Amino acid sequence: MFGKYKQMLRRYRGMEMSEAHCRALLSISRSDARGYFRHCKVPGVLGHEPVEEEAAAAVHYLTAAAAASVVSLVAAATGVAA
Repeated sequence: MFGKYKQMLRRYRGMEMSEAHCRALLSISRSDARGYFRHCKVPGVLGHEPVEEEAAAAVHYLTAAAAASVVSLVAAATGVAA
């Protein structure tokens, strides 16, 4: 999942930083996230079982953390307080 994100950042390196990060984040699919959490052995995402509340919360947490990182990077690059 993070490899795909970094790959997409490289693809969009000619764009404005905030736009590149947003596009890279949006390139991560639900199946990418499930695969990452399955690899990390998060309960509820083993095999083809439906996603349980814990796994859904973990995906939500990761998404929120990534979004916060993008906001911080954009704020630092533009000199605007986040």
